Amino acid sequence: LETCVVQKPKNHRGKLGGVCVDVPRVRYKKHAIIENQEHAIIENKIEILLVEDNPNDIKLAIHAFQSHKLANLVHVVRDGAEALEFLFCTDRYADRSIENGPKVVLLDLKLPLIDGIEVLRRVKSDVRTRMTPVVVMTSSREERDIVESYSLGVNSYIVKPVDFDQFRRVVRDLGYYWLLLNQPPALDSPLPVSPVPAATGNVAGLEGTG
Repeated sequence: LETCVVQKPKNHRGKLGGVCVDVPRVRYKKHAIIENQEHAIIENKIEILLVEDNPNDIKLAIHAFQSHKLANLVHVVRDGAEALEFLFCTDRYADRSIENGPKVVLLDLKLPLIDGIEVLRRVKSDVRTRMTPVVVMTSSREERDIVESYSLGVNSYIVKPVDFDQFRRVVRDLGYYWLLLNQPPALDSPLPVSPVPAATGNVAGLEGTG
């Protein structure tokens, strides 16, 4: 279980999906640091699920979040299979509660094992997870990927900027919107019921009977 706790003191080395990165010094509150990472996952304190296999993009995203004090806890997974385990609380994450998912999922499309499109399809087709905000953040500008992502219910599609500073600004703005401005539904909100089509009076194969 590999979780990045943001807002760490200078030179603290935190695990990010199997890699270690140096986290620069920022001002932080003592209560924001969660020392027991496995306990944090089980207690559903994850705010952002970052699904990304590029170590450089992971470092940049985490640094952007902590520089602007946007998230206390970000969990990083590096392939689509682990992303589904996390979101549906299976296998390595069986002790989590599916009702308390992350506030937002940042999803790359080109992932090992299971690609991002399939992750998105499963999340948005399951009644338990379909209201979880999913933002695709990818290098793909292919129209096919964009159309398919929106047809599956993605909440936003962002093409990763190549420029370092632009990438940080994009991540910062995503954090501000999804963590601070967006108002999600309550966990116990009833799901809308699709209306039943009105009867037309004629049923195929039964016309004229009676």
